Order: sequence, then C-alpha cells, then structure tokens
Amino acid sequence: MVIRMDQWGKVLSTRDLGANIRQKIIVEFNKQDQDIVIDFINVEGINQSCADEVFGKMLLEIGLDNFKKRIKFNNMNDTISSVVKYVMASRWSNLKNNAIN
Repeated sequence: MVIRMDQWGKVLSTRDLGANIRQKIIVEFNKQDQDIVIDFINVEGINQSCADEVFGKMLLEIGLDNFKKRIKFNNMNDTISSVVKYVMASRWSNLKNNAIN
C-alpha cells in the first residue's frame, strides 16, 4: 500500500494535519498485513510539529518493531529525512527515559 503525502500539499506543517495523516496511515496499517510505503514525491517539506504528530506518535502507537517491519519511506529529500529522523529519535528517547524514571 502506497500513501502519497502530496495529497495533503507540498509543505506539511500543522499538528492537526499530522493527526489526520496519522489516522489514515493507521487505518491502512490495521486493515492489512502488508508494508505501508510513505511516498514523499512532490513534497518539499514537513515541519517538526507535523512530523512528530505523524511519525513520532505513530512510533509510540504501533511500536518500534512494527514500524521498522512495515513502514517504508520513498522520495524523501534530505530536509524531510532529517526532520522525520529527529522527531522519531526524540520520541523514542523520551519513551525510554520515562520507562527508566
């Protein structure tokens, strides 16, 4: 299943938008047992708030193992890749730190 991020615009930039995108991805994730390909073709950027709402919260919702097994990325420019990696690392780090404390 391919989900094209450009259906939401060239620049993805709000938490509300991120929540809508995450919900769509989660519905598809739960509906079938195949990989979900997140395709950033024609997307120029995503801000941290939107990326955290989509990918940071999705990581917590489905878990790291499921995320790594089933969520794939295509056509990410360097900026998008950096933002997504940053928010996911931050969420995962916070989760681990909270589990220790």
